[in-house]
Amino acid sequence: MSDPKISPADFTDRVMLTLGCCVICLLVALVWAVRRIPVEDGLLPRLVSLCSPVAACGAVALLAAMVPSFVPFSRLRAPLNVTIPIVWGLMNWLIASALTTAESSTSRVPPVLAVVANWTEVGTFLPVGLAQFGLLTIPIAFRRKE
Repeated sequence: MSDPKISPADFTDRVMLTLGCCVICLLVALVWAVRRIPVEDGLLPRLVSLCSPVAACGAVALLAAMVPSFVPFSRLRAPLNVTIPIVWGLMNWLIASALTTAESSTSRVPPVLAVVANWTEVGTFLPVGLAQFGLLTIPIAFRRKE
């Protein structure tokens, strides 16, 4: 059974919805970076810690553009407030793992990338994911019934 053709306007709405959700996920990651990384460390570690969340936003948006059934609606609805943070978090974990894993025992991860490794920890993953879920649930909960 094939999917019906999607109009260009509907396609754009779905990709923009995904990007909007990813921006919310990125804002939660930004708040985490500001709160968790000490001010004494400077701006560079905070910016570097956001490289995997930004890449995860791009990956999720690309996924939404390539797989139309990933975002089946053009408006934020119930399953998307769960699936987008989960997929974003998995992409973030995958990218952070790839950036912080040494290829061999003779190569080392640059010290500046040490903050990216925080995205592979459950202690970071769980609260950020729950905050993303909560923020994406608020518009659904207060939407008027049509």
